[in-house]
Amino acid sequence: MTDNPQGENDHGRKGPDGTVRFYLSPDGMKLGVNRYLPPLPGGRPLTAKSIRSQLQEAGVTLDPVEGAIDKILERLSSGQDYRKIVLVRGLEPVDASHGRIEPLGDLRMPVFSGQVIARKIPPTHAQPGRSIDGREIPPTKTIEGRLQDVIPKAGDNVAYDSTEQTFTATAYGMAAIREGTVSVKPGLYIDEDEIHVLGLVYHRDHLGNEITPEMFLPELEKLGVLVGPAEEHLAQAFETTRQDRQIAKDVIVAMGKEPEPGRDGWLEILVERQVDDQREDAAGRIDYRHRASLPMVEPGQTVACVHPPEPGQGGIDLFKKTIPAKNGRTLSVSAGKGVKRLGKDSFEATDKGLLMYERGVLSVSQVLMVKKDVDLSTGHITAEFGSVQVRGNVISGMKVSAPDHVLVESTVESAEVVSGGDVEVRGGILMPDGGKVRAKGNVMAQFATNADIEAEGDVIIGNYATNCRINVKGTLTAIQGKGVVQGGVISTHTGIEVNELGSELGVATDVIISHRQRDHAPMIDARGKIKRELERICESIGDGDARSILEATAPAKREAMAEVLKYRIRLERKFKKINEFMKKDVELRQKALSHCRIKVRRRIHPGVNIKIGGRVLRIDRAVDRSQIYLDLDARAIVIRNI
Repeated sequence: MTDNPQGENDHGRKGPDGTVRFYLSPDGMKLGVNRYLPPLPGGRPLTAKSIRSQLQEAGVTLDPVEGAIDKILERLSSGQDYRKIVLVRGLEPVDASHGRIEPLGDLRMPVFSGQVIARKIPPTHAQPGRSIDGREIPPTKTIEGRLQDVIPKAGDNVAYDSTEQTFTATAYGMAAIREGTVSVKPGLYIDEDEIHVLGLVYHRDHLGNEITPEMFLPELEKLGVLVGPAEEHLAQAFETTRQDRQIAKDVIVAMGKEPEPGRDGWLEILVERQVDDQREDAAGRIDYRHRASLPMVEPGQTVACVHPPEPGQGGIDLFKKTIPAKNGRTLSVSAGKGVKRLGKDSFEATDKGLLMYERGVLSVSQVLMVKKDVDLSTGHITAEFGSVQVRGNVISGMKVSAPDHVLVESTVESAEVVSGGDVEVRGGILMPDGGKVRAKGNVMAQFATNADIEAEGDVIIGNYATNCRINVKGTLTAIQGKGVVQGGVISTHTGIEVNELGSELGVATDVIISHRQRDHAPMIDARGKIKRELERICESIGDGDARSILEATAPAKREAMAEVLKYRIRLERKFKKINEFMKKDVELRQKALSHCRIKVRRRIHPGVNIKIGGRVLRIDRAVDRSQIYLDLDARAIVIRNI
């Protein structure tokens, strides 16, 4: 018995080759494979060539989609579904269009140098399409008359390739297309000190690519910057923009090292204090200006010493140049009442009382001691000089006042406390039935509930302040313990720094930053009088220019008219000067407000309302680790991460 030739069966005949069956979509625009018939013994396997032959036999004259045949063969060999692959597409009709500049991405997102950002599309005449089965498909849009072209123009930071008709960015920033001109507004700038490169940042570019810190390296090189990207700041900005879906502004993209000014000479208080204010540095030194306790001293006790200033440490700018640092300043401290100097830098108490340090003078305030609660048995406490120390509580309805300081060892309960210096409450301030605390210095308490507090200095809260009205010309600080401020109205001239602002329950909490406004009433009154006088003159001689009025006046009356015109000019100058002064005053006030900060170390809750300079920001979602301030450029209150 001899072997059969390859491809023949037992009877010397070849089996059928591998074939496919096609399907056509109802609109005639898509053709695919819906069935595969494998070869029988002796038949040839399905190949790309055989599929093309079968397409021709089926009367398909359009070319297959690039790569589609290979995908079908690959899926057939691996046993995967091949039926969703489009093998041939019909020719779509072309609509008529005028020439235009077409963006090649989402220009609401940043572009980088070297990226193609737009393309010129020439005018396009309408052309019919054709289905796979040969039907003509008319275009959906036609234009009567002559098609218009657009003249391409490269604006700032853009290069145009006339061969490819494409626009390429030459700088990082935000691209825009206006009247045939494509431009890029720079998104990076160097600050005045040349220590930071700041810019706008988003987590994706206009092509949808994830932005990485490394992508900023060429942009920094173009600026001549010799330091690398600030990866931590950028990573934080990327995360913020993913959540907010908004471009972040003024992000630190690169940074040198800021010079560290030397520490000024400082006063160290050597008296043991009952409340730790947690403001010690690495060496255990405490800034007495931020004290949270009024220390008691005894005669003969060494109470303080002055430390010399320390030199500063130089910084490095973006171009690797050294930035000199300022050295610390010498602190001058004088011995006041109840204190004497020991040698050059130390001080000793000569009286018993509260240790005070104000305006460069260290002194001891004599103390009126109340060894129990201030209640009906003691009556109101009014000190004619010195300070008052209450060993117990100040009971509801009672009053305590002193020209210097007031120290309450326990609580203030719906009472009135007035001080020419500081008020320290080592317990809390509870005022469900009214009462108030007024201090020309600072107010310090562990907690406050429904309290009415006014301070010309700072207000320092240990744990929490709930539903309080606090009016402070300095800063409200609550960072030592829980540091929660919720409910009520906080009014400050400089800002607040707390751990938590508002509550999870959405309790309404208003924070108002305002500056003492100059009384413009006299100037407004004077301006009104000038305006009325100018209107009276205008009714008499008209509102034309001085030369025309004078020329139209009879010669005999010109001298008198000249005097009237001089008077009008003086009034107009005064009117303009008042307006300019008031405008400048408002601008200075706005600038001062822009330097104020609301810093929240942990979380701001919904329900908090921020008011700065007539603008309002309502917090409607929780925000972590943030600072809030007035941005004069944006003309809005903004939130930034800290």
